[in-house]
Amino acid sequence: MSLLEFLRLETSVDQSQIAIVSENKECLDYLTLHKVVNRLTNNLLSRQLHAKTRVATIDFNGTTNSVLMLAVMNTSICCPISPYLKDSEIVNQLVALAPDAVIINSSLKGRLLPLCNQLQISCFTYDVKNQLWDIELTNHHTQYSSSLSGEDSNQAKLENDYSLILLTSGSTGSPKRVGLSFKNLLSSASEVAQTLSLHPGDVCLSMWEQYHIGGVVDLLLAPLIAGSTIEMTSGFSVENFSNALDQSQFTWFQCVPTTLREILLILKRDKKSLPSQCRFIRSVASGLPIDLHQEAESMLGVPILQTYGMTEASPLVTSNLVDPKLRRYGSVGKTLTTEIKINTNDQIGDGEHQVGEILIKGANVITHYDDSTGETSACFEDGWFRTGDLGYFDHEGFLFLYGREKQQINRGGEKISPKEIEACCISHPSVQDAIAFGVPHPTLGSVPAVIITHDSNCDSTEIISSLRECLGTSLSSFKQPVYIWCVEKLPKTVTGKILHGELQSLVSSLINQKENNKKKKKKKKNLQDDPFLISLRFRLKGVWEDELGLNDIGLDDDFVALGGDSLSSLRLLFAAESCFGIKYPLEKLADMSTISSMALLTKDLLDDAKKVVNSRGDAGRRVDKVVKKNRPSKEFKALPFERKVDLLDDSDLIDFMMNLKSAVKIKTAVEQRKNAWTPRELAGFVDLYSSRYQSASLSDDARDLHQSSYANLSKNRLHALALPFNDWERTELDYGASFYSSSNFDINSSPHWKASDKTLIIGFAGKFNRMMLPMYLWLGYLDHDQYDFLFVWDSTTNYYQTGAGEFASSPSALLTRISEFIELYGYSKSRVIGVGTSMGGHPCAAIVRRLGCKSALIISPGKPRYYPDYVDLLETSSSDCPLQVICGADFGEDVVNAKRFASRFAPCDTELIANCATHNPLWHLYQEGSYVSFLRTMFDRLVAESC
Repeated sequence: MSLLEFLRLETSVDQSQIAIVSENKECLDYLTLHKVVNRLTNNLLSRQLHAKTRVATIDFNGTTNSVLMLAVMNTSICCPISPYLKDSEIVNQLVALAPDAVIINSSLKGRLLPLCNQLQISCFTYDVKNQLWDIELTNHHTQYSSSLSGEDSNQAKLENDYSLILLTSGSTGSPKRVGLSFKNLLSSASEVAQTLSLHPGDVCLSMWEQYHIGGVVDLLLAPLIAGSTIEMTSGFSVENFSNALDQSQFTWFQCVPTTLREILLILKRDKKSLPSQCRFIRSVASGLPIDLHQEAESMLGVPILQTYGMTEASPLVTSNLVDPKLRRYGSVGKTLTTEIKINTNDQIGDGEHQVGEILIKGANVITHYDDSTGETSACFEDGWFRTGDLGYFDHEGFLFLYGREKQQINRGGEKISPKEIEACCISHPSVQDAIAFGVPHPTLGSVPAVIITHDSNCDSTEIISSLRECLGTSLSSFKQPVYIWCVEKLPKTVTGKILHGELQSLVSSLINQKENNKKKKKKKKNLQDDPFLISLRFRLKGVWEDELGLNDIGLDDDFVALGGDSLSSLRLLFAAESCFGIKYPLEKLADMSTISSMALLTKDLLDDAKKVVNSRGDAGRRVDKVVKKNRPSKEFKALPFERKVDLLDDSDLIDFMMNLKSAVKIKTAVEQRKNAWTPRELAGFVDLYSSRYQSASLSDDARDLHQSSYANLSKNRLHALALPFNDWERTELDYGASFYSSSNFDINSSPHWKASDKTLIIGFAGKFNRMMLPMYLWLGYLDHDQYDFLFVWDSTTNYYQTGAGEFASSPSALLTRISEFIELYGYSKSRVIGVGTSMGGHPCAAIVRRLGCKSALIISPGKPRYYPDYVDLLETSSSDCPLQVICGADFGEDVVNAKRFASRFAPCDTELIANCATHNPLWHLYQEGSYVSFLRTMFDRLVAESC
């Protein structure tokens, strides 16, 4: 029996009953719904999709996505993914889910089709014709279409076959595939309908994301099983909910506690009430505070039904019921058919109750995970699923949660993996180690925080600011840490495990320290402040206190730490815009975390608005303005910051830095230039910088800023001068390639010197356009009478898929350009060796082998799927050039990648650096003091192999 047949069987209403009211108020009845899904099912089957095919769907919430998911679940295995994720996050989810095909909204084609091609996944797009459920598929024929063949497309779907696969995070933070069968989903959907007493007269207001289990089961399958009506929205927003209050006659809806709090504020503000037909509200995903629960019921006049569920249970485990006698404040309710037992082996006491880990099993609960991550054996015990949650039953059989054993961060129902945050933090060049965790939050339940250790030569304030910028480009907004603290040492065992007791104490002391610092700041008054800025702060303080419902908010109190969330932030912005008559850019939200920072941005926006008004009133005078001499061109101004730094010579770079007011940007400029400097260039820059900033006319603040930067650079200068080989010369070939040789060599006038007597190193940089260590450290320990160095990098960080900047525009062009360079300057290919770090590993190996060279060093290579062109070059090369791969022995992901690389591209040796738990083993060796001996030993080995 198919999913569709089951829904029809359970639906006792007349088929003319409305099943779905779309976002634009079109009505889809049950009969038409069955026909539409049947037609789309047959369409999918005709395209070689079958019961075992995994299909990722990427679409926005709403009617079209509902119909699409029903058809895919009816035909194959649906793997929904949020389109609101960043591209890198979508790639990670596609890799984790390993789908055979992807179906996407055609409006997302330009963004997502290249990602599918990159991952070699068959892709379909769809367009909507006359109505939202009238879907027309388009197959983008690729070489990967063969992945859909090889199975019987007419194979019937069995009740234990997967219909849905979702990703979740375990206690380790690693993503796990939760495969839910036809039987799991319909068992849970039936229970949801039963606990809520759903009937054909009910109208469900759907404001939940459809790539979560709740959006699929609670708000789609359960109402359809009951024969009731679903009113679709694009998700929760103030506008959607307000429109529903005016236009809908919904009888229930589902939300998380954060949304419930926002709804109370909307109703108070707009002086509205729920429709008279509304029977109840269902609260899911995270704990509902008792005070909010009571306030909501008192104000709304309907019961709030708190539940307990999880993806592994499809999702319902327990629920409070509509009958007042069958619900309790603070409890997540009773079970219907799911079996629950409390594992009290550890004898955790709570007065009269015995607290333990909650274990569950039933028709709705999975019996294993879909992948072999080792989590199945850890999370399942004699047929029971270990939830990782702690709880107890009262004497009436109501379940109460006592806390979480797992370390997931539950931010308002969004589950966040600490491991993902930690990985992004450690990718920052100045961060050595990180621990991410959740801290309590008044409306969101918990929010992410992170503690880091960093290079002792760097300033903590600058690192935190730089790290926030880095995380802003890598993580979605809800995953951003609210708190970032720097410490000298993390509370870990010698084996790297977190000491949770010490971590708790450390976090408490850091929070107390932050509060004490706030109190001290409140006592200080800056008498030199701009009166206009003081006025803005005063007015904004009133806006913040009104919108957040708090008194005496400090000027530097963090918005999220005060209880703010994404919903209240938008409400606050609207209030401030009404107050000042300006528009705040949403991309600047991160810059408005305090009243003080928001006041500064407000002042800038008001100044800009004033300039626009003045320019419109006096257009003639603007024509007379003359461009100042040496003023940067419009083209230069339009360039990204990093490109500007690369274009300037050292002298101009210093002038450029003199006009920077950000310590982070000054440090970024210097760190970026270190990627290219020879030891002598570094020392020369520091000397020039010293004389320039000391003689310049600067404010005290600016002078202090540059003095601090110069002090840090001076340490590098002394080191550079002390290096044994500091007499290197650099020549930039093109943007994307530089050549280093002895100082008596002129690349432009001497194309044919005795290059055969020297070894050419071709270095392929990783991200941040560097080879894990600054170039001056590589060159300072290499004898320029023995070596030359050709350094290439991909400034787009696109895995060299577009070559290396202006030096080469594609992988094939990069191969040709390097081959021409070797031939032009007479190097013997037996004396050409490669070094590739991280992102540069696969390009290095491919090009060195295709050139017929004899050896290469590959440091922490990535996954082959990101380098399709270079993998093709490697697999079609006839060269047996030996490759040496190294990585940290304690960095699991890199070890796996290195071993896979070695087995796939033999001949290849793997060497693991002991006690190294970082992606950058060179930095680890440098800190230990063994980098020099390692470098010389490794190059002696490579040269010996190549001769």
